[in-house]
Amino acid sequence: MSDSNSNGQANGDLKRTGKSEKYFLNGADVFFLVGGSYFRVHSYFFLRESHKFEQFLSSNLHKGGGNDIHSAIQLNQVTAQEFERFLWVFYNPIHGVYDAPVEDWESILKLAHLWSFPEVKALAIRELQKLDMPDVDRITMYQDYAVEAELISPIILRLCQRDYNLDYAEAEKLGMSTAVLVYQGRELLRSAPGSGGRSPLPTGIDEQEAQQMINVLLKRSPAVARQANGANWSDTSRPGSPGIL
Repeated sequence: MSDSNSNGQANGDLKRTGKSEKYFLNGADVFFLVGGSYFRVHSYFFLRESHKFEQFLSSNLHKGGGNDIHSAIQLNQVTAQEFERFLWVFYNPIHGVYDAPVEDWESILKLAHLWSFPEVKALAIRELQKLDMPDVDRITMYQDYAVEAELISPIILRLCQRDYNLDYAEAEKLGMSTAVLVYQGRELLRSAPGSGGRSPLPTGIDEQEAQQMINVLLKRSPAVARQANGANWSDTSRPGSPGIL
């Protein structure tokens, strides 16, 4: 969402854009322009689910924005595909069944976080927890969208426990701060590392003790400190990191 909205779209703009095939709904009461596509949906969901979006939408509707296609409210920082995935949560034809791939849930998580939809964000996290994905990808996603550290800590522990260290691509994806945290965790859990960066975990350490050690490291992490202060836990040293939304 952005404070920049587009009211009074010219007729020429209408010719260069199209209506969403899925979500241009007869009888719906608010119009959005997202990534070159027009959406006509029900304001009820946006007014009910997010205080932040409710304020944004109410302000625009009061000024006459969003009442028809010519005054459609423009949403920035989001693609039409992402918005369609987000709307699916509200218009899902199978009540209570949310069967979607990781890519869809990532889009939903992104917008729920960006626009402060807490219930939708919680749903996205629950569904993502059920799906398989590489640990490094899950960590970066959860960091980007301020998922609670309690869900990230066990994933970092798995990286620390595995026989081999982070490779270059993994370290680059995680960013310097998180990669250093993983290296520190591996050192903390192990004796002197073996050749090639491989070293088994000491036989005397159990899972609970290992998790406690990683939790201590996480609490010292600048990224976690940022999240505790209300910002995203997003490693800004990582290429493509969105930083604080």
